[in-house]
Amino acid sequence: MTEMLKSKQNSNNHYVAWIIFILVILGLTLPFHYVPSQLRMFPKEHFTFKNTIITEEDINKIIETYNNASNIFEQNTFNNDPFIKTLREQEILVTETKHKTISKDIIFLTNFKDKYPHDVDLLNIPIIKKRLENLIGNKYFFLTGTCHVETPIKIENDEFITEGCQAHNCDATNYIILINLLSNNMYVGIREEQNVRLYSEDGSTSSYLTKWKKEAEQSSTRTISEDIVFLTKFKDKLPYDVDLLNIPIIKKRLDKLIGNKYSVLKDTCHVETPIKIDNDEFIAEACQAHNCNATNYIILINLSSNVMYVGIREEQNVRLYSEDGSTSSYLTKWKMDN
Repeated sequence: MTEMLKSKQNSNNHYVAWIIFILVILGLTLPFHYVPSQLRMFPKEHFTFKNTIITEEDINKIIETYNNASNIFEQNTFNNDPFIKTLREQEILVTETKHKTISKDIIFLTNFKDKYPHDVDLLNIPIIKKRLENLIGNKYFFLTGTCHVETPIKIENDEFITEGCQAHNCDATNYIILINLLSNNMYVGIREEQNVRLYSEDGSTSSYLTKWKKEAEQSSTRTISEDIVFLTKFKDKLPYDVDLLNIPIIKKRLDKLIGNKYSVLKDTCHVETPIKIDNDEFIAEACQAHNCNATNYIILINLSSNVMYVGIREEQNVRLYSEDGSTSSYLTKWKMDN
């Protein structure tokens, strides 16, 4: 009996020892960071097993990640990481980095990425409104009063970019505002009924703005057949919303081009994506519910040449159609991607 009690006590002592060991490990790892190369330890912001041991290699990778950031937005996101902040506070992370500085009066713009100008009331922010009025004068009211169709704000290559256009007239009347986050220079491009004008606070140019102007001027010289010009109004709408497949001129051309495959488009593929107009091509796509990867279609009309192309995939079998026998790079890419 005594031996049984001793055995049980030894077993209990064994479990207690394991529990104490586990608690010690948790107590050493969850609350602290360790930097062996510097014989340093310091508390974590939260209890976690992450980044418990920080090696010199880890520190070098952090510096490399910062230096390889493509723009200020990425660097700011990096610097706001709680772990990075802790490393800086502890002077563990002392870097010789490729610094990009941004003026304090516009740093708030980096928080607007992917938001709509209207959602952040961009044009009425005092510092933005004042600079716009100084730069473009009464054209400021063109931006606020005419162009209400907006795209999400972008930050690319250290440039803050926002665009808007006139409802139902985007191809002819629109604007772009661009602010270089490093030089703090503002640029504006305005197109009114195909007339394009560029503005710059310091007289310099922006490659992005120059590209925007070139594309605007190219589109202004484009001629579209009268029988399909209405298609330009369908951008960002769903094919079902405009009854695309039943529009007489579209239905007639589809019947002639793909014959009885028209029923695949109309009766099988009901999951649609918004209509796009990209590089003078009208693009509509849809797929079969619960079977999108295997059964889908694309309708493409070149607005300049007025040639219709169709791609149909039925259970992975793909066939392409063209009214004049030519090919479309977009359609070829669609075939390869799907």
